Amino acid sequence: MKLSVGQKAPEFRLIDANGDTVDLHAMRGQKVYVSFFRNTACPFCNLRIIKLTKALPQWQKEGLQVVFFFESPNRIIKRSTFCDTLPGVHLVGDPDRAVYKKYGITSSVLKSIRTVFNRENRKDLKDIKERGLRNLGSQKDNDRTLIPGDFLIDETGTIVKTFYGKDINDRIPMEEIETFVQTRSGLSKAS
Repeated sequence: MKLSVGQKAPEFRLIDANGDTVDLHAMRGQKVYVSFFRNTACPFCNLRIIKLTKALPQWQKEGLQVVFFFESPNRIIKRSTFCDTLPGVHLVGDPDRAVYKKYGITSSVLKSIRTVFNRENRKDLKDIKERGLRNLGSQKDNDRTLIPGDFLIDETGTIVKTFYGKDINDRIPMEEIETFVQTRSGLSKAS
């Protein structure tokens, strides 16, 4: 079931790929960006992370906590380039997708197929090819039709923005994250 703006964010307490405890409740008093990715071999996921790497350090400096979930296990995430390129970001393996389910992240063959017909995605596919992100391998037991989701959570643990992808490359616009970070209170009118 999809989550809505105004709901308390479902709690989670897990160990990330670096062995640190990631506890949403312990992040109260801080703004939090939670994002759900497919797996570390997903080319669209890799491209999204490349795009985020420029903005993340500034957002973190302004107090934003960042948690990225992957359906890959922590040992695979640890071997990925993400651990080196995303300092301070909690990279959490959730191969059973328990937290994905709490946040209403689902799979859809139709939405996956829709990905190729989106003009913006075709540009990203070209970028993926040029960056050599197409052949990152495959990971057993991963869901090729998993649709991403993004959530902005305020200092009280309340969801102020939900974003459920329309296809496997559809993500919350970075400008919306920037606006969330810049607002004095996470209780902005984002929806």
